[in-house]
Amino acid sequence: MERRTFIRNLSLTGAAAVVAPGLLAGCGDGDGDTAAQPPAAGGGTGTGPISISNTPANQSPNDFSTIVADKLGIYRQYGITSSLVDGTTSSLPPLFLRGGVDVLCHGSALFTQALQGQKVKIVCGLGSVSPYSFIARDTIGGVADLRGKPIGVQLIGSGSVYALNVFALKKAGLTEKDVKFVAIAGFSDQLAALAAGRIDAAMLPYDQAYLAQQQKGVRVLDDNPTAGGFELAGYRFAGVQADFAERNPELVTNFVTALIDVQRKLATDRAMYKEQVQALTPKLAAGADQLFDLQEANGYWSVNGGIDPKWIEANLEYYRNIQVQQGGKVADLTGADLGAPEYAKAALDKLGKVEAKIDSASWYTK
Repeated sequence: MERRTFIRNLSLTGAAAVVAPGLLAGCGDGDGDTAAQPPAAGGGTGTGPISISNTPANQSPNDFSTIVADKLGIYRQYGITSSLVDGTTSSLPPLFLRGGVDVLCHGSALFTQALQGQKVKIVCGLGSVSPYSFIARDTIGGVADLRGKPIGVQLIGSGSVYALNVFALKKAGLTEKDVKFVAIAGFSDQLAALAAGRIDAAMLPYDQAYLAQQQKGVRVLDDNPTAGGFELAGYRFAGVQADFAERNPELVTNFVTALIDVQRKLATDRAMYKEQVQALTPKLAAGADQLFDLQEANGYWSVNGGIDPKWIEANLEYYRNIQVQQGGKVADLTGADLGAPEYAKAALDKLGKVEAKIDSASWYTK
């Protein structure tokens, strides 16, 4: 799941502002609404087989939709014969380019491939504003006590979770220069580092924060660090090769419809959510009710917020900078129309809209 931010009243200066181009003020305001059209009839059938990438090692409640739709037969309800292709974040992208998997659910790879000149279409950007917690060793009394202490982050100076750390520190009267950020890529690795005493704090998503609280010597510093004007959005991108979308517009629409359908159920049906958490992430089973409560109170789902043109451009800029820093060449994607929101628009026409909390941030539905 790719992390982007919606920030209000937050100013990042210096290096952070330069290397975090995805940090924007506000979200989509309807730009491009009139351009989005339902897929044209013909050119393929709405039923048939489709293979979908799956990374078992990275499963979390935020990423369940593609798996649960297969597990519960929801794809079949829309005429799709689905198959999950297991792999890793490094093995699945090249397989996708070779045609070994039809749908790639790995946002950073999709944006990187586009910048390398590959013809891809991002057809869905299921999003959530997920609860985060600032977790620390119990020797830390409050956020202000982190002065001079090591804090684990995925990337130093870049990315939305780093920005959330800076925001939380600022509320306590500190800046990023007052602490020692330590680069630790995975949230589970940050949790392990916290338990081992290599870091004193970390900003963790609600599932990892729950696991942290089950350990001795760990406490919650701030269970609502986004309060005061910061919202953290995560997007579960799904993309296909452009020629696949052109040949199978109705099949792609039905795939997106199934994802939206199952995501709505996971966001509103406690029993279903608990059952899937217990089945897919057993270590979280005992906390399934608590996780659902957190999601219900502090999160919301967007059926396609990630394909807002502004967020597509923000992501492209973010990954473009990474490739340039690594000395790679990037394609000129001006006017490339990488995002394809017409599929989710057609899906919503089939499903109908529901309460704002579930369909919020869908720029083309306003």
